[in-house]
Amino acid sequence: RSTLSYEVRKYTHVLFALSAMIALTYHAKKTNIGPILAFTLAVYGLDVLYQTLVLTYKVESTVFHRLEKGVQVSFKNPPGFRGDSVTGYVYVLLPWISKHEWHAFSLYSQSDDCSSICVSASGDWTRKLHAAVAFDTVRPCFVAGPYTSPYATATDFDNLVLVASGIGITPALPIIEHLKATRRVNLIWMTRDASMIEFFLSSVDF
Repeated sequence: RSTLSYEVRKYTHVLFALSAMIALTYHAKKTNIGPILAFTLAVYGLDVLYQTLVLTYKVESTVFHRLEKGVQVSFKNPPGFRGDSVTGYVYVLLPWISKHEWHAFSLYSQSDDCSSICVSASGDWTRKLHAAVAFDTVRPCFVAGPYTSPYATATDFDNLVLVASGIGITPALPIIEHLKATRRVNLIWMTRDASMIEFFLSSVDF
């Protein structure tokens, strides 16, 4: 990791995977492995195409709010964006940090037409973002999604105990917001970032 960038590692992985599929096809010509792999690639390609053309949005005015050990990102939901779902996640691309890196983050709603994510400065890309946002600023970003997360099954239960650490509170927030009127929701949250506690206590109606 210290010598190869994220992009090189990612696309090398994809190249090796495609090479293995081609090798499998020629290694077992008398089997049906070739059509199966071709079908799998076709489905994958259609999924990527659908995500790129339908589920990807450019948000010109994205608000970046610096926290002590992270960054809160808020944006107005673009037309067609399903930001009112109970729980989900999005992929985010910040071209002024990296033109090729997409990262997944849990999504929560601040209002009916605005959504937010919270980024903890714990990796290479997230540290670059934290360093670049020295103060509150507005910059463009690309958002793909939202996609349903495993937390969506919370609607099947009456009594909920949500356990989170650090930035892991973000998938719990939409559950609290959408289900607090009809469910008993208990939150156990452990974090070492005091600024994050202050921020969410002031911005979320627990």
